[in-house]
This record gives sequence, C-alpha cells and structure tokens, in this order.
Amino acid sequence: VLATLEERGFAKATHAAPDTPSTLVLKPMLWLSKLVALLFHPLKGLRRQTAKATPMSNIVGLLENQGFGNVDQEELKALLQQFQLCVFVPRQLIAPSDIGEQLACFPTLLPPMTLEEVARATSSQHAWVGRRFFTAREQDSIPPSFMTLALGQLVKVLSGPLVPRCGAVLAKAGDCHVLVALCGDEVPNAVSGFDVLVS
Repeated sequence: VLATLEERGFAKATHAAPDTPSTLVLKPMLWLSKLVALLFHPLKGLRRQTAKATPMSNIVGLLENQGFGNVDQEELKALLQQFQLCVFVPRQLIAPSDIGEQLACFPTLLPPMTLEEVARATSSQHAWVGRRFFTAREQDSIPPSFMTLALGQLVKVLSGPLVPRCGAVLAKAGDCHVLVALCGDEVPNAVSGFDVLVS
C-alpha cells in the first residue's frame, strides 16, 4: 500500500537512520512547499548566506519560530536530504580548524563563485582541463537539484577544503582540485549544461 501511495505522490516515507522506523509525510508536495516557503522566505528565511553552510540547529530554530511545530532534528535532516534541498557537510571541510556538527549547505542560497576564490583556494600553477556536458535536447534544462546532487557526490571523495557556491562547487580530491559549474544561457532562465574541470 505504501509503495502505491508513494508512486502516486500521496505519501513519502523517510528514515532518519537505516535501523529506525520510517517517518511518513502525507501530501509531500504540499508539505515540501510549506517547508521551502519558510526556508527561502526573503525576509524571515535563511536568506542569502555569505557563509558556506548553516548549522542544523539554526534551521530547526527557524522552523519552530515560524510555527512549523516541534521539529526533530534527525527526521528533518533525513527529509531535507531525501527531497534534495541541501547537503550535509562535515564542518572540517568548510572550516578545517573546526570540529562539531555537520553543516547544512543550500547551494541556491550562496553567492556566485569568483575567479579570485578559485585562485585563492587552489593556489595551483597547473592548467585546468575538463569537459562540458549538455542536455540531449536544446530545449531541455539541467534540473534545479543538480548542484545539490553534485555536491553530495563530491563530499564522499574529498580530501581537503570545500568551497560551495551558487551554481558551482570547488573541492580537493586526492592531489587534484575539482570544479563543477553550471553553464549555458541559450534558453532564457534555463541552464543547459555544466563543466567538470580538474587541475
């Protein structure tokens, strides 16, 4: 029954941890719309962040203050991940000298990446090489969750500092620096491709 409800969009089951009971969200699109409206509200939400990520406790406090009800931090974390709204990053990847709870990174709330940031983070004299990937059809667009998915995959293989930004993420994996960035504006208000560069 649950599988049928999920397939038709009437419910969404999430797990805070593999061995824990699932949390069932009814009418997930309505619930998600309310959550996104609070998180990204221009005045009351997280706003555009100058920092690279946000402590989970700040997000819980924001939602509770805006009347979202009692929020379980682990359940909310699982929901944010499964709905691909953000990526949870070890604090030491954002600030190497810090330890503590994981930070929630919302790529769409971050400022764009600058060339100065790339130069400062890499301090490398090696050339950048890579490929540009486009959608199969010109009228198609890269999905909005792409940077969240790309950041989530990079976090799994990182060996050094992480610089997430809106539309781009710079990371160190092994002895290489990796830059993933959206590109293409042939179609208005759409992103038709992305670059993967290695130095």
